[in-house]
Amino acid sequence: MLSIRMQLELKVTPREVWNVIGGFNDIPNWVPAVEKSSLSDSGKVRHLTLAGDDGKVVEQLEAHSDKEHFYRYSIISSPFPLSNYVSTLQVTTQGRGDHSIVDWSSYFTAHGVPNEEAVALVEGVYQAGFDRLQEIFSD
Repeated sequence: MLSIRMQLELKVTPREVWNVIGGFNDIPNWVPAVEKSSLSDSGKVRHLTLAGDDGKVVEQLEAHSDKEHFYRYSIISSPFPLSNYVSTLQVTTQGRGDHSIVDWSSYFTAHGVPNEEAVALVEGVYQAGFDRLQEIFSD
């Protein structure tokens, strides 16, 4: 099993960040690779259309807490060479006052590609999302 954990510090409160990223259907607002998102199964399954006609991803919400500013999800199907993908997105202060730490982590198995390539793929998506969040919250 491979794992990734990336963090981003923002100079805004966790509530401000969560208002942008906390909805399971909000991902097109801050992850450039995702063009559209729609929900089914009472909001527990999201259907993502990737930018550039790169395909579709279906993800399932496993846990969610607005109070704790986190959600965990798994990939049901995707064009990516990954399986057993489970990810957690959380916003905390980690003792940094009114600053936020966005923590995005996952574990998964690579299929048909070297481990390094699978890790780079996921890290690229996370970094693009973090770059967009920095743009959104820059002064």
